[in-house]
Amino acid sequence: MVGLFLKMKSIIMNFGLREYLVLIGILLAGILYSGSRLSGWNRLAGNYPGQNRYQGDWISQPDYDGRDSGGVDVYLNHGMSEGAIKLGADAEGLYLSMSIVFRLFHPPLFVPWSDVRSEWVQGVPLVKKKNTLRITFAALPEIPLDVNRHIAGEMQKRAEGRWKMPEEE
Repeated sequence: MVGLFLKMKSIIMNFGLREYLVLIGILLAGILYSGSRLSGWNRLAGNYPGQNRYQGDWISQPDYDGRDSGGVDVYLNHGMSEGAIKLGADAEGLYLSMSIVFRLFHPPLFVPWSDVRSEWVQGVPLVKKKNTLRITFAALPEIPLDVNRHIAGEMQKRAEGRWKMPEEE
């Protein structure tokens, strides 16, 4: 085992720029592949392929400096997207797309409003997030998408009456 480690170390030490770039590409592809599987994106893509490209404006969320971040902070299957997911909505349904950097193994998604279910997540004060809407999909209810009140309001406005946020209890 030690001999194998020393041989690998010797090979890596002799890498040139091209080999390092290939290694970084392979590692990035592995991370994106794993992320697609762990988040459930690949299963959603199997049930909700994004057949037509979204033509509207993506829902924006300002970053900490007040500028448009290009993506939204949502939780997909309880994992934070940190602005990597772009979300759009129109009268037909909900559109999800990864930012271009993360698109490998994450094809765009389209979910018709008829398959969108939602409920407010109340949680325990000071432990769970408040003002969170949990969205589930008819074909895969075990893969939730959690959005904040601002994003949910934008979705409702763009749905043109075909989808509404649930009433709060």
